[in-house]
Amino acid sequence: MKAHTMNSAITIEWVTPESWSRDKLPAWQVLNRAGSRTEQRRFVTRYYPTGEAGAAIARNSAGEIVGVVTIAVQRGAYNEQYGPFSGRFDPRAFVHEIGVSPAAKRSGVGTALMRAAAEEIRSRGAQCLALDVDLTGDVEEATRRAFFTRCGLVSLRPDRNDDIMGAAVEEVIAATTPEPSPAGG
Repeated sequence: MKAHTMNSAITIEWVTPESWSRDKLPAWQVLNRAGSRTEQRRFVTRYYPTGEAGAAIARNSAGEIVGVVTIAVQRGAYNEQYGPFSGRFDPRAFVHEIGVSPAAKRSGVGTALMRAAAEEIRSRGAQCLALDVDLTGDVEEATRRAFFTRCGLVSLRPDRNDDIMGAAVEEVIAATTPEPSPAGG
């Protein structure tokens, strides 16, 4: 299990089939509180055993799950729905879900999970990643779009005001890597 420490209080780890059976319920609870859609969880549950999907969890210092990201990396190129990615980038990669518990919002957990997802996607050989922002028309929509924009993603179909965003993996890693602290700061 790959793990890295975001700061002294948060650790992000990629789950294994064994840890997933233990952590699945609390992870889904975090995603539910973050507004996740059930069909996304079915997708990840279906593909996780094949090795195409993966999930990382963020834990606080008490060991509680405070964030989750799920990804999939699949053979084949993106279809026309993905605008400039269409017909390119084999394998194709997706961030299917990302959620942070309300108590951990605005603490950097989501950004760290996006960085971990991009690093894992890169390690699986993909050059780009895409996601569906889930435009619902609610007040949180602008917040979601702004978050993904800060993480380096852009709309792949601006001509359609579509909810599909994407970027080169390296751009996401660069945008989500914290600035070094000034010496003596």
